[in-house]
Amino acid sequence: MKTIQSLLTGAALLAPIAFASPARAADKVGRECFKASEAAVSSISEKKFRAALAQRIACAASRCPGSIRKECEREVERITGLIPTLLFDAKDRRGRDLSEVRVIMDGELIVEKLQGLAVQVDPGQHSFEFQTEGEEPLSLQLLVHEAEKQRRVPIRFGPPEPAEPAPVVLPVAPVVAAPAVSAKLDEESNHGLGTQRSLALVAGGVGLVGVAVGTVFGLRSMSKHNEAERACPGECSDSSGAELWSDARANGTVSTIAFAVGGATLAGGVVLWLTAPNQSAGDGGLKFAVGPGSVAMTGTWW
Repeated sequence: MKTIQSLLTGAALLAPIAFASPARAADKVGRECFKASEAAVSSISEKKFRAALAQRIACAASRCPGSIRKECEREVERITGLIPTLLFDAKDRRGRDLSEVRVIMDGELIVEKLQGLAVQVDPGQHSFEFQTEGEEPLSLQLLVHEAEKQRRVPIRFGPPEPAEPAPVVLPVAPVVAAPAVSAKLDEESNHGLGTQRSLALVAGGVGLVGVAVGTVFGLRSMSKHNEAERACPGECSDSSGAELWSDARANGTVSTIAFAVGGATLAGGVVLWLTAPNQSAGDGGLKFAVGPGSVAMTGTWW
C-alpha cells in the first residue's frame, strides 16, 4: 500500500513539469517566429528583399502561431514580386554559350555555375565579377531596379574574332560572246569620236562609278566608326559594340579598294583621251579583232 501511495505522490509531483515542458517549447517557437517577422520588417525597410523573403518564409512555417503565420504567408508573395531577377548570358570569343561561369556580386558568390535560370538580387547599385577558366575575369557595374524581372545581362569573354571583310563588288562592263570578226573602228563608225576616245569615255564612266562607290562606303565607315566610339570608347566586351567596329573596318576596306580602282580607271580614261589620234588628219583609227577568248587592237597612237 505504501508503494502505491509513493507512486501516486511522485506522479502528482511530476505532472506539472510534464505539462510545463510543451508550454515552454511552444513559447520558444512563438518567440522565434515573432523574431523572424520583426527582422523581415527591418530588412524590407533597408531594401534587403532576399533576406526579408527568407525571414518571412521562416515565420510562415506551420509550427508558428496562426496570427503570425497568416501575416507572413501574405508577405511572402508580395516580397517575391519586389525582388529583381537577372539572366546572365555568357559566351566565349567565338560566340558559344558558356555555363562554367562563377558570378560574384559585391564580394559574395551568388552563382557557382550558370544553368539558364533567373537569379534573385536586391535592388540598387552592384559590382559584379564573372570568372571562367582560361579567361581574364570580367567586371561590370549594374543599377538594378525594384521589381525588375528577367533582365538579360550579356557577358562576353575575350576579344571577338575579327570578322571577314565583305566581298567587294564593283561595276564591270558586260561581256558579250560573239563570233570572230575583224572590223576597223574609225571616225565614221564612232560618229567622229574615234575608238580610243570612246574607250576613254567608258573608262572615265567606270572610274567615276568607282569613286562614287568609294565615297559612299567611306561615309558609311565614318558613321559606323563614330557609333562604335560612342558604344565602346575603350576595350569592347559588348557584342553590339564589336559588330559596329567590324562594320566600320569592312566599309573602310571597300571604300579604299573602290577609290583605288576608280581612280586608276579614271586616270586611264584621261590618258586614252589625251593620246587619241587626230581624226581630222586622216589617221586610220584603231582596228579591233574579236575572237573566242581574245581581243586584238592595232592602230596609230599619238
